[in-house]
Amino acid sequence: MPKSLYTERHKAIAAAIAQQRRVSGLTQVDVAKAMGGNWSQPIIANIESGGRRVDLVELLRMADIIGLDAEALIRTLRQVPDE
Repeated sequence: MPKSLYTERHKAIAAAIAQQRRVSGLTQVDVAKAMGGNWSQPIIANIESGGRRVDLVELLRMADIIGLDAEALIRTLRQVPDE
């Protein structure tokens, strides 16, 4: 299986995160602060632009912060062709 970075599924995850963050009224800085630890605005920007993968644990935490329905996202991703 090829790397997942830059696949259609990966692009869909990045787009969903970016869209829901904007809908929630949060900035990238807000999300980075809420994620805690070494998270920063550039990391969030990199995720939203598709340059960095987000693992499942990170996705679930970020989903809680921005109000993203992670289960619905996964169902949607199953409809995106696996390359």
